[in-house]
Amino acid sequence: ALRRQGAVVETVTVYRVEPAEDPEPIFGMIERLAAGTMDAVTFTSAPAAAAFMDAAISAGLRDEVVAAFQADAVASCVGPVTAAAFELWGIPTVFPERSRIAAMVKQLETELPIRRAGLQLELAGGIQLLLHGDEVLVDGSPVKLSPAPAAVLQILVANPGNVVSRQALLAVLPSGTAGSEHAVEMAVARLRSALGTRAVQTVVKRGYRLAVDL
Repeated sequence: ALRRQGAVVETVTVYRVEPAEDPEPIFGMIERLAAGTMDAVTFTSAPAAAAFMDAAISAGLRDEVVAAFQADAVASCVGPVTAAAFELWGIPTVFPERSRIAAMVKQLETELPIRRAGLQLELAGGIQLLLHGDEVLVDGSPVKLSPAPAAVLQILVANPGNVVSRQALLAVLPSGTAGSEHAVEMAVARLRSALGTRAVQTVVKRGYRLAVDL
């Protein structure tokens, strides 16, 4: 468009993602992640996140890597643009409010001890939510969640108080992106039934958020 108006446009490459000269360290990391021996992996750009998943596919460990991130390992991203690269895979992410590396590291300092000890949140209405591994307790009583609402809870808890898009929620459902927004609505409805109707808030035209009592 600029050239059509007579402008002289010069294209400059700011940075590019290229394969490492020695791929062994990245494949070694992927193997450890798939084996469940890594606590977290940090990502500072969407291309880097995509390259990481491409490497996991090349190693034949895509499903194991996705499962590791959906279980205990943290996919820590510098911001929402980087985090969005994982939506395709149904991988929950955490990212700071400010897209800065220092903020990402600070968040991870808090996130990892919580993951080890279990996460306790106070939701709207004073509801006490405790997560420890696959166990979910509401006001001290265990709650059994089916796979779809459990997947929704996991990604909402990974971003407490922040809005998670319907597309991101759809990606983590067992049906994946082949499902529909109705499937998301049903999963959210079941989650509300288990946690309380005020626990998950609808943000019009944006998605849903866990109603954390801050």
